[in-house]
Amino acid sequence: MKSELISDTGLLDVQKLRSDFPILSRKVNGRPLVYFDNAATTQKPLKVINAIKDYYSTINSNVHRGVHHLSQVATDAFEASRKKIAAFIGAANDHEVLFTRGQLKVLILSLIPMEDSLSIVETRSLFLHLNIIQT
Repeated sequence: MKSELISDTGLLDVQKLRSDFPILSRKVNGRPLVYFDNAATTQKPLKVINAIKDYYSTINSNVHRGVHHLSQVATDAFEASRKKIAAFIGAANDHEVLFTRGQLKVLILSLIPMEDSLSIVETRSLFLHLNIIQT
């Protein structure tokens, strides 16, 4: 199945890709916005913006923490997204998909099984760096 982002020449259609992200229609200093600060904030495509708006407008509640109707609906939606992502990435089990709030947390969680052979040194300055030293 050919992606709709691939042109007839087999190349990525950058303009089509950009059109999925509303903020990229802005101009800065008279030029199209180019955004490279994805480590701090990732821009969202319109489908994600609409899904977030729908969530907050219709089922916003605590996931896995309540027994009331909205909490159950939010939990079902959360778990359905886990299954969809697992299928997309080819995970053997949907519980192989972990949701975290940042890349550092993901890296640390992925290193826990190897903690006996690694020393993790975290430094904070202008930027956050994680240095992994093999011991």
